[in-house]
Amino acid sequence: MNSIAGVLARVPLFKLYRRFDWPEMLPLNLTLSPSPKCNSRCLTCNIWMKREDELTISEWEKVLASLGRTPYWFTISGGEPLMYPHVVELAQLVYQYCRPGVINIPTNGILPNIPDRVERIARSCPESQLIINLSLDGIGQKHDYIRGTPGNFKKFEARLEQLLALRHKLPNLTVGIHSVISTFSVRHLDDLIAYADKSGADQFITEIAEPRVELDTIGLPITPSPEEYEEAIDSLIVWPCCVRADNLGNLRDHDYDFKQIWFGEKIKEVRRSIAAKECHCPLANASYTNMLHDLPTLARVSAKLLRPGFLGRGPMSGKDINSGAAELESPHRA
Repeated sequence: MNSIAGVLARVPLFKLYRRFDWPEMLPLNLTLSPSPKCNSRCLTCNIWMKREDELTISEWEKVLASLGRTPYWFTISGGEPLMYPHVVELAQLVYQYCRPGVINIPTNGILPNIPDRVERIARSCPESQLIINLSLDGIGQKHDYIRGTPGNFKKFEARLEQLLALRHKLPNLTVGIHSVISTFSVRHLDDLIAYADKSGADQFITEIAEPRVELDTIGLPITPSPEEYEEAIDSLIVWPCCVRADNLGNLRDHDYDFKQIWFGEKIKEVRRSIAAKECHCPLANASYTNMLHDLPTLARVSAKLLRPGFLGRGPMSGKDINSGAAELESPHRA
């Protein structure tokens, strides 16, 4: 299994690759988006409207086989990832070929078979920490309104209770709550924090709603003003990161070999642009890899690693393609 100690040991190599394009390094973190299909109708996301020429599970296997055991953190996203019919098999293939330290899956908590799928993934990937983050954007009817799904909050609470019960018998399961701070929720963030504190969940993370190509939200008035956002997150730590929608290539055109894209020509311009600070955005699942490139932060992480009893399974995620992370999703239909 990948370890944080192993990740830290590779940081100098990533810095060399970042500056000199040598030695070639595969990403520490990948987000797989096998399908955009979703059973929510959120005010902050239109991904459910998309249709893609989705990779088959056998095609995903070829991609994962090309990666080896370099990635430390995988996120299986969507759409609603636990709605994807092969999500268990996909997670098992991730484990079979890559043995990551972390497999992270967000979910809206609607489907009744979520606990069963989570248990199957956790049991078949025993050396990876499985993180399930349940989405919560309001309390009670506020959540149902923002998510566009009547009864969603009751289902959220039922799934939370079920997953917390599972956690007692699955030592590699972590249960979290994830909130999107939007124009619809920015004024009741205190309620969300108070709920999360009493929920029994292992973690509470937030990200800001933003216009994104991936979510088909360009032009929608969903992002709070800087003043509203600053006031809302006064009691939280929020890290910046980079989210790009650059088309780097179709895996089908590269014999499903991720390395051909990661070390190809198109990505060089993206790296130059990111290094020139031509983009920015705050995302909850896009900071840990970037933090490794900040020496004071790296020193604190290393010091924590050396503490007695530290298990070496802290989160380290990111989507900054310049720092060792990437997203993979099925190619869009023409």
